[in-house]
Amino acid sequence: MDLDNEVFYWIERYLTGDMTPEEFSHFEMLLSNDASLKSKVERQRAFTGVLTEYGKRKSLLATLNKFHAELPLAELTNQYLPQETKFYQLWKKHRVGLAVAASVLILAISGSMIFMNLLKMEGQSTQVRALKRDMEGIKNSQHVLISKLGHSSNTVPKSVNFGGTGFLIDSKGYLVTNFHVVDGSDSVSVESNNGMVYKTAVVYKNQGYDLAILQIKDSTYHSSGPLPYSFRRVQPELGEQVFTLGFPRDEIVYNEGYMSSATGYKGDTINYQLSIPVNPGNSGGPVLDNKGDILGIISGRQTQVDGVAFAIRSSYLVKALNDPKNDSIHHKITLPMRVKNTALVGIRRQQQVKKLQDFVFVVRAYN
Repeated sequence: MDLDNEVFYWIERYLTGDMTPEEFSHFEMLLSNDASLKSKVERQRAFTGVLTEYGKRKSLLATLNKFHAELPLAELTNQYLPQETKFYQLWKKHRVGLAVAASVLILAISGSMIFMNLLKMEGQSTQVRALKRDMEGIKNSQHVLISKLGHSSNTVPKSVNFGGTGFLIDSKGYLVTNFHVVDGSDSVSVESNNGMVYKTAVVYKNQGYDLAILQIKDSTYHSSGPLPYSFRRVQPELGEQVFTLGFPRDEIVYNEGYMSSATGYKGDTINYQLSIPVNPGNSGGPVLDNKGDILGIISGRQTQVDGVAFAIRSSYLVKALNDPKNDSIHHKITLPMRVKNTALVGIRRQQQVKKLQDFVFVVRAYN
């Protein structure tokens, strides 16, 4: 799903009241900080309002036509009746309806002209086309996933709730992503870079760290081998180069940048601040240094400033895995910490990305 599709999918859910309270609160916060998003919402609200008013006017026109059909026109046009008597009586009887009908007719004509002009303008913009592509894309995506996952028609999740990125932390099929990616979902699936879709379970969630651990529970899944990366013990330095892989759309996307602050938004110590371009769908993606060490997990971006993102420190993933409440993970996961060079050390970036792609997945949550 591309960025425009996803943005207008959430705008539509916001305007129709289909969001959960948590989603609504988060979206309201985004609106207060992102003038561009607020502008898109207002344009869509205005367009939807015109559609609604147009529907109302059509209904009123139908009522008007019915009213006209019931008017005693023969009596009104009877030239032999004195104006002061029967015609005047009819006018007194129907004057309110006639006035309303005339007003409605004027409004309907002007409203139709506005509506047609708006359709002409919006038809040339990506916004209206994006909304259509978004809805059709969701349906098509679900049909493909239904086919790949082998669901029966009465067990298919109703709709895509959210999407993001995840990456393996254990070769036996355990992945990490963000809590907010899977929060409130009934079921989760992951898709590999080569298009393989796997049934997945959420085995651990930590809202405070914004982390979730997933386990692939699918007989068709086969390990890609040992993880090519390790997890860094030492805090990265300011200005240090980093890169990330994720799925802001249906194919894997590479972005690079640098470490810009040791803390996150307003001094948050769980996150680092990075100068790197990320988009919705990058949530849960790995942040790596030049040697292939994982420094953190992409969690969000600052809307007021372009290119400012935040990543959860990898040390909090270690803490999550050592959480005493973490008894739903029956397999002991020990993150590979840096003790020797990994498979990514000393090779060109293109080769690093090629080795990483099989370990990074699309995460789709459903309700």
